[in-house]
Amino acid sequence: MTTLFTIDLTINMPEGGRHARQLLNFYFSDMLVDINETAYNLCDANEAIQARKFDKLTLKRADVWASQEGSLKIFALLSVSGEDSTFIKQVIAKYMGGFPGYLKKASGGYFSRTGFPPDISLQPTDWSAEVHKA
Repeated sequence: MTTLFTIDLTINMPEGGRHARQLLNFYFSDMLVDINETAYNLCDANEAIQARKFDKLTLKRADVWASQEGSLKIFALLSVSGEDSTFIKQVIAKYMGGFPGYLKKASGGYFSRTGFPPDISLQPTDWSAEVHKA
């Protein structure tokens, strides 16, 4: 039996100026695709297993802002249906391991190859995910 869960994902990144905020806002539309792909791979590429363990992922809210400490704060509120929170946390941890690569891929669609601003770091300084029953 599946349960609806919410995921509060908070990511801290070095400040990269206006271009970094624009890139992150641009990336939010691809975030669900990358998280779903991560879940699919953790389900041994089996759609039936994924439908049970990690289904109907939805982005409820996403924000990015510059903090007073000089870093970028990213917050995403997601919901997903699944059997247990342990697997959901595993998916998010695996996704965050590949996060710099996902941003790099998104940057190719946002910036031209020669126009990628050098002041944007794609590596989070830290992150946290809280998973709750909805």
